[in-house]
Amino acid sequence: MDARDQRDALEGSVFERLSNVARILDSRMRADPQWDDRLDYHLSRMQAMFPQVNIGVQDDRQIHMTQSRQIQSTKPGLIPELSTSQRGLQIWLPAGDFNSVARWQRGFYWLQIALSEDPERYILVEQSTASLIAVREAQRLNKFLLLAGIFLVSIFLAWLISRFLSAPVIRLAMASGDVERSVRTGRFTKVPGSVAKEFDQLSSSLNHMGSEITSSVKLLEDSRGKLAVSVAERTQELADTNGLLTSVLNAAEDFGIVATDSQGVITFFNTGAQRLLGYSAEQVVGRETPALLHDPAEVKKVADELTSAHSVAIEGFRVFVHEAELGKRSPREWTYITRNGQRVPVLLVVTVIRNADGGIAGYLGIAEDISERKRLEQVKTEFVSTVSHELRTPLTSITGALGMLRSGVLGAMPDQAREMVNLAHNNSQRLTNLINDLLDIEKIAAGKLHFDYQQVAIEEQITQAVASVRQYAPEQEVQFDISEPVPQVLIQVDPQRFQQVMSNLLSNAVKFSPQGGSVKLSASMKGDRVRISIIDHGEGITDAFKPMIFQRFAQADSSDQRRKGGTGLGLAITRELVEHMGGELGFESEVGAGSTFWVELPAFPVQPVQPESIQGASVETRQIRVLHVEDDYDLHQVIRHSADARISFQLATTLSQAWLMIPKQEFDLLLLDLDLPDGNGIALIDEVRHYWSNCSIMLLAGEGIDPALRLRVEAAVLKSALSIPDLLRRIEQLTVKLHSDREQPHD
Repeated sequence: MDARDQRDALEGSVFERLSNVARILDSRMRADPQWDDRLDYHLSRMQAMFPQVNIGVQDDRQIHMTQSRQIQSTKPGLIPELSTSQRGLQIWLPAGDFNSVARWQRGFYWLQIALSEDPERYILVEQSTASLIAVREAQRLNKFLLLAGIFLVSIFLAWLISRFLSAPVIRLAMASGDVERSVRTGRFTKVPGSVAKEFDQLSSSLNHMGSEITSSVKLLEDSRGKLAVSVAERTQELADTNGLLTSVLNAAEDFGIVATDSQGVITFFNTGAQRLLGYSAEQVVGRETPALLHDPAEVKKVADELTSAHSVAIEGFRVFVHEAELGKRSPREWTYITRNGQRVPVLLVVTVIRNADGGIAGYLGIAEDISERKRLEQVKTEFVSTVSHELRTPLTSITGALGMLRSGVLGAMPDQAREMVNLAHNNSQRLTNLINDLLDIEKIAAGKLHFDYQQVAIEEQITQAVASVRQYAPEQEVQFDISEPVPQVLIQVDPQRFQQVMSNLLSNAVKFSPQGGSVKLSASMKGDRVRISIIDHGEGITDAFKPMIFQRFAQADSSDQRRKGGTGLGLAITRELVEHMGGELGFESEVGAGSTFWVELPAFPVQPVQPESIQGASVETRQIRVLHVEDDYDLHQVIRHSADARISFQLATTLSQAWLMIPKQEFDLLLLDLDLPDGNGIALIDEVRHYWSNCSIMLLAGEGIDPALRLRVEAAVLKSALSIPDLLRRIEQLTVKLHSDREQPHD
């Protein structure tokens, strides 16, 4: 409490005291009818009751008080000070050269209250500050003496209590030392009791505990001996197990096994890793991290990929173990750098080694040398390339030529010759389909199958598919029923792949339909999807074969179906293609009643065609000029002879020949093979764009076409993926729009 607070408290106490004295005097006068005559009597009585206070009654003439008293504050020479904390209470201070403390100590507190019986008279009550100080000092001294007495009594009582409490404790402490020695020796001596109930209970508990501990010590001594034997045996077993595990890991010479601690320092380096990388275990264990074994550029590339995928900076040793800590154990291809600098491709799986508490104790990496696998993949790739170019191209020529002979375009043939041509044509198509299926399966497995998505009309695609397959139907006299209306919607597919799907399903339906039967093809809306259904009336599919129908190389085990041929890959490829295009393939079948195969795809509304975009039919009369750059003369001849008079072809069998022809003559379409004797046909694309700005370019390749290259041309097809009539239709479709654009009026 500061000085101001102390002063406020003091003035509050003074105000209360002086007010109380004035009220008592006022009440006495009210009770006495003759108080005016007995005023001196009342003042004397009050002065006797409150000797430290000066009491008087003031009227307009004088101040009445006892003869032995005087109101000091009314004496001349005192200066009034009205800034007390209590309303109505005044302090009178003496004049003179005093400091504020000395002046206050010589002052008087003064209170004036009007009489109830005569409001023109006032009761004056006064008390000196010196008497207040004396009272306060006396109160402080009394409090100090009281506290000192209490403190001394407390010390004495504490000493007595401590003596009472410590004596049993000292005895228990001395007895406890004996208990400890007794327990160690196995001969326990009981602790004596105590007169205090609590300490007696403590002694009893200590005796019970000592007995129990003594028994336990004996058991522990026996167990310790047995444990020592057990630990020795277990240690030997662990040593044997560790030796066996090390032997097993070292025996796995076909795998490089490397273990690290949680910081990435190598702790184990098996024999397979030593043989694969050329380092000894002594050179790397406890000294190196797996970064020694990796290509820094490859580590940086993977670090960037992981940082982007997980949105957190991943670098250093974390590149190898981050996904393992997330629970992902998928193998990743890495390139190991051996001690002599040789690069070895490996398939690495990293797992987390955890301790008993679940914390990470280290990491284990198992690497398989895939050099031989890579070599075989390269051989397979080269074989696929050879098959694509060296086998597909002549097969396309053979199939096209046989198709021309079969159709009678080149003239009539004897019945026996026509039968042999039909046989050769059918088998060439079967061989082409087999090669296409095998190559498609390979691309699907490698994830290299490209899709060129476009929005196309479902009705147009169905009509085109039926037209392409109709040539197979006459052999079995199978008719197509497409009488039901087709929804006017668009589907977003790769048209070439979608035609492959429809061709597989329709040809299967024809193949398994009875002689003279029919195949029904319909389309219907299922919500925002369109379902295309192909229904045959063949023998149906058995329940045993239904689960395997979409498996690769799956064929129903029946001699009749074996006789119908096929690789068993068609439906497997079809399902892969449909699912890649965002659709679903399914079937329903009943033995003896036929089968229904259906394809569901997302549907989109048809955009209305503006009238000004529809041109006259005169464009069909214009001749289409095609430059065919192809080193297979036979294929060119087949295509040229299959075309009608509206398409004229010029052939260039090499890049050099094409370079000479491009500046001399304008063409409407460039039909371009990529693999030419003197280079790659890609080199012609920019040259053609330079000379013929309105020329369309169609790639006709024997193997897969890079997706980026597809974006640079108007169309890209595989030689064996389209029949010759389909190829000619694609040429007309590309050039009709070109001719229409040329005939548009320009402002």
